[in-house]
Order: sequence, then C-alpha cells, then structure tokens
Amino acid sequence: MNKIYFLLITLLIFSSCNSSKQLIPTTSDLDATLGQVLEHRRITGFAVSVFNKDSILYERAFGYSDWELKRPYSLETKQVIASVSKTSIGVALMKGQELGLFDLDDPIGKHLPFQVMNPHFPDSEITIRQLAMHTSSICYSEMMTDSLGYEYPDMEIKDFIFAHLNEKGKWYSKDNYHKTKPGKLGDYTNVGATLAAYIIEYKSGMKYSDFVSQYIFEPLEMMDSDFFDGNNSDANYYQYISRNHFKKINARKDGMYPNGSQLANIRDLTRFCQMVMNNGKYESSSILSSESVREMLAVSKLKKSMDDEIHKQGIFWSTLKNPLGIPREMIGHNGGDFGVYTMMYFDENSGIGYILLSNTGMDDENHVSFVTIYKSLWNYARKIR
Repeated sequence: MNKIYFLLITLLIFSSCNSSKQLIPTTSDLDATLGQVLEHRRITGFAVSVFNKDSILYERAFGYSDWELKRPYSLETKQVIASVSKTSIGVALMKGQELGLFDLDDPIGKHLPFQVMNPHFPDSEITIRQLAMHTSSICYSEMMTDSLGYEYPDMEIKDFIFAHLNEKGKWYSKDNYHKTKPGKLGDYTNVGATLAAYIIEYKSGMKYSDFVSQYIFEPLEMMDSDFFDGNNSDANYYQYISRNHFKKINARKDGMYPNGSQLANIRDLTRFCQMVMNNGKYESSSILSSESVREMLAVSKLKKSMDDEIHKQGIFWSTLKNPLGIPREMIGHNGGDFGVYTMMYFDENSGIGYILLSNTGMDDENHVSFVTIYKSLWNYARKIR
C-alpha cells in the first residue's frame, strides 16, 4: 500500500513539474500567437519588442510595410510613431533643464519672444511644467491638429504657436483657453506640447529636430530616427475597412511635427526606452542624470481631467491603468492617427517594457487584434520571469 501511495505521489509530482514546464512559453509560441493575429487580416503590419533595461527578451516583425506590393514589415522599418513622439519632448525638456536653458517651474513668458497667456486668468502665469503635464489651460483643438497643421506643413512652429495662442495671431480666440486657472485642469493638448518644443528651440537657438538629434538620437545611435517630411518613411499607412481590405492613407507632413511626427523603428525606440529605464544611460552613453529621469517619471494624479484614459501624468510620460488589456499601471505613452497605432510602456515594478508599432490605425473593428498582441507580450514576459 505504501509503495502504491509513493508511486502515485511520484507520478503526481512528475506530472506537475512537466505541466509547469509546458506553461513556460517559447519565442516560437509567441510567434505562432502573433502570426494568428496577422492571419485575421485586420492589421497590415507591425513590430513588437519585450525588454528590460539591459537586454531584449523578444522582438519580431509581422506582415507588410507595403500592403499592395507585399513588402515585409521588418525590425528596420521606420514609421511615424504618433504621440509616442511626446516622450522625446519630455527627455528634451529634462536635457534643456540640465543645460541651464530653463527650469520647468519657470513661467513660459520668461522664455518666449511673445506673450502666451490665458485671457480668462491674466494674472496666472502658465509654467513649462504645466505644458508638460497637460494642465496649462490651453484647449485641445481638433481643428488645429487635424486641419491647419497639414494645411500649413512648412510653417515654423514659432509662427503656429503665435497664430493660435497670441492675441494678435490670425487663429487666436479666447476659446483656445479653458475658463479654468492654469494648473487646475488636465486636458491633453497637442498645441501645448508643440509650445513646449518651441521653448526648447527658442532657448537653445537650434531647431527642435536638431536639438533632439544632437542630444538624443545621435548619442543613442538611433540612426533610423527622424521626423516625417512627407517622403522619408519606410512604411505606407492603412485604415482597416473589412477583412483583408484596407484603405491606404495619404500620410502628410504636419506643421506641428514635434507632437506626433517622429519616425522610428522598433529597435531605435526600444533603445530609447531602455535608456529611460536605466536612469538616463544606455551602454556608454549618458543622456540624462538619474535625478532628471526621476523627475520626468514622477507622475501625480490629476486633480481633474478631461481625459479619462490618463490616470497620472509626469513630464509627457503618463500612466495608464489598463493599457490594451494589461492589468497593470504602466508608464509611457501611446499614439494613434489615421493609419498609425503605437504603444510604448514599461512596468516600473517588474522592470519590463513593451512596444508595439503598427502601420494600421486602430478602430472598433480591429481593436481586439491590438489587445491580443499587447496582452500576449505581457503574458510571455510574465511567464518567462
């Protein structure tokens, strides 16, 4: 009886151990899962990466960068990353503060050649930090983002800001500002983000794109990172119509390019995020001090917000409660536009980051495909740990 009991226990232990081993996923398991998502034909192409601050745990590309020509989407494919671009503004602001160009708590009027002021609160100055935390009281403007930016693609960002926010500007209106005191209301604004980039440009004496190249892209050897000029993307962009049917989007240059027109491939963006996760350093390159990174990522809950998606806000880095189905509060940014969907977040507790770049826009019809991709990355990392 004891021998039979011992044999049963041994078999159960062996079975349990064997079962546990089967639960540990391999890269081929994840390849198969993501390949199945692609077979649903609701996304044309995408690339993903899972990583910690020191190494890449998984990276793959799937589908097509050009749907018509069936040109493969690769790890080197550079595409527009939409509002994930704002994380570069955040790093650039911290670098500007380190260089002594400004302090984040300075009023913006101290660092502009013209006045930008909420006309409803003329005695309350807007600060650079408020721009970066989307609490500046500058309204989000669909007209500005979706129309004028593309209508005037070669307009200098200085002129855009003046035209929209200065009382002498041709697009100025008191309605461009909330009837709420600066610092009191969270309202995500592309105009405010572009203004923050312009302050960097004005104070450094360099174009914003040149500043970012010199202090971020070049030291990190992000050789495929740039800003979209209408012709320098490796990918075409698509909107889902129906299974296996996509509409090609005519991607255009945006006059407010800092807030959403950065180009990157999955490898460059992974390197950028690893630098932040490693307190401002990547291999032999030091981009920011650890103090600057802590300040940039020091998120606080917004007192009142018009955007329910953002839970807490830092210096253009924010937290989401449940990014694409992952039951964690992670820090980073997402981005979406016609023909583009991007996610870059990392979990500060586990030290794992997740990036998704796609040349297909997300909507109600293909949302589940993006959720499956991102959650599959998280499940993979969770189990291999």
